[in-house]
Amino acid sequence: MAPSPKKIAATPLRVVYDAPVDVLHVTVGDPVPYEGEGLPRGVEIDYALHDGVSCGAKVIGFVRNGWKDETRALAMLLSSHLDVSATDIAIAIVKATGK
Repeated sequence: MAPSPKKIAATPLRVVYDAPVDVLHVTVGDPVPYEGEGLPRGVEIDYALHDGVSCGAKVIGFVRNGWKDETRALAMLLSSHLDVSATDIAIAIVKATGK
């Protein structure tokens, strides 16, 4: 009998848009202490202090920096740093921002 395939637990993805301050928050997994690394156009990738693994991102000036009209490009950028598919990130951004 062939072994059954292993099931990989899905990592929880949370995306929240704080409209009054124009910041998109992306969290992967449970919240942990982190520090961030800044990228162009207001993107900051967060890394867990205890192991250095990417655990989320912030997009400061989401609308101001033009990401509202480039959701797919943002999702692809974030996906290259986080262990989440670009499609899942894009869907979560659309839900969070109402776009």
